[in-house]
Amino acid sequence: MHKTTLAVISANPENPKTEFAFVFFRFCLHWLRSLPLVRPMTVNHPRLTIDNLESHIDDQIARSRWFSVSQQEVDAFANITGDRDPMHVDPEWAASNSPYTRTVLAGFNILSLLPRMARESGLQIEGASLVMNYGFDRIRFVAPVPVGTRFRNTIAIKAVERRPDGTIKLTTSNAIEVEGSDKPATTADWINLIWP
Repeated sequence: MHKTTLAVISANPENPKTEFAFVFFRFCLHWLRSLPLVRPMTVNHPRLTIDNLESHIDDQIARSRWFSVSQQEVDAFANITGDRDPMHVDPEWAASNSPYTRTVLAGFNILSLLPRMARESGLQIEGASLVMNYGFDRIRFVAPVPVGTRFRNTIAIKAVERRPDGTIKLTTSNAIEVEGSDKPATTADWINLIWP
């Protein structure tokens, strides 16, 4: 709202409409300042405990916010891994040689973001003292994720196995969707071990 508008509102305190507008504006400003910088997940998810996981098999349990990865971040990942494929790190090369005509994220770069996307989705399992990455059963890179585009992860429970040592082997299906695309770009069955 412009300063001139605020001046008009505060200059007419007897007018109920302008008084309401001023109070409403202050409320909105206060509310906006209270919002966290990283918003949690974009859909409601069920309350998960170590005792009720089986009852949520095939249920969507979380969806991350929208993410995007810059060319600078892609380059940093390539430097760490030593995989400097021009399809990922050379926009000029990609424009003339890649079937996608632009740089795209490496598949392992996408997979490396799964823990962050799960954590920032607000996903929690009550009663779990430790959750550890155990690996993957199936990964498919179905479509490219162009650098700079927005993508998010939708998580569902696929399988729950209670093991003799008391740990729980939890398999989730993860579908990375690129904004505006009809099919997932990456699908992954991710396994975690849970200690009560």
